[in-house]
Formats: sequence, C-alpha cells, structure tokens
Amino acid sequence: MKIIKKYKVFNGDFSNLFITEFEDKLGNLKKWEFIERSKDTRVVVINAFHKDKIVLVKQFRFPINMYSIEFPAGLIDDGETPESTAVRELLEETGYKGIVTNVSPPLCTSAGITGEIVYLIDMDITSEKKHQTLDESEEIEVLEFSRESIKSELTEYLKAHPDCSLDSKVWATYFEK
Repeated sequence: MKIIKKYKVFNGDFSNLFITEFEDKLGNLKKWEFIERSKDTRVVVINAFHKDKIVLVKQFRFPINMYSIEFPAGLIDDGETPESTAVRELLEETGYKGIVTNVSPPLCTSAGITGEIVYLIDMDITSEKKHQTLDESEEIEVLEFSRESIKSELTEYLKAHPDCSLDSKVWATYFEK
C-alpha cells in the first residue's frame, strides 16, 4: 500500500476525523476513514492489584450509550512517560497510590479505525484509598473484585447491571486464561 494523501475532514474538541487516500496493491486509488484524538494519541491502561483484589472502574461511555467496566486508564500528556502517567491516573481515578511493576510495548486496540497507542501497565497498590480527583466530565465508580474469583464476581455483577458492558481488555486478561 502507498499513502497518497491524508486530510482532516472534522476537527473536534476530543477527536478528529481523517481520510487517507492510498493506492491498493493493484494501483487503484482508494480512501480510508479513521479517527485520532485531538491532543494525545498515547494511553495507559492500568491493571492494578490491591492485596487480593483487582481494581476496575465503572464509567459511562457515550459511544456505546452505557456504562463500561474497565481498567483505570488515561492519556499520556506531553513530557510524561507511560509509568508516570499510570501513577498519576491511578491516583486520580481510584484514590490509590501504586508502583509500576510491568509495562507492555506499544500496542494498538482498534487499528482499523483509530491511531491510538496503548501501554498496558501492571501496578501494585501501596496505599489505602483516598478520594478521587476527577475531571468535571468524569464520573467514575471504583470496583474491586477478588483475584481468585474475578470471573464469577464479574459475571454476577454484569447480570445484575444490564446497563454495563465489559471492556475487551478486561475480558482478554481475566476470562481467556
């Protein structure tokens, strides 16, 4: 494939829509639409452990019009490393302090539609829970599940809360092992 041209067709507060013109393997001109975040395209996703518990968050997600049960996560700001972002985001979203124990290489989650790069970060929680420091647009509930029985606890939680969806990264981490 050969990219001929990339242009922005929508400029939003949080995301932009682009079209890329390219030549396919037969030399035909084609177009592809994709989304990029307006500011940062790198994200951390935090798999945090607190004693015998796994810490997840529940928050409303407009694109799916329901709540999502997911790992704490956040955008990597200019000048930050994935590790420093994970420490900051865990504290902001959950009220817990933690230390980084593992960082994945750069990963993609939905490369057909977005250029977002994700770092999966494992963290051990090192403090008792304090209050969250959320942005005005965030409403995040902290959920904790047993490391030993997360599959059954999450399954029961989702049955009791039909307004919730489970993030695919949580599924891949805890249900497919």
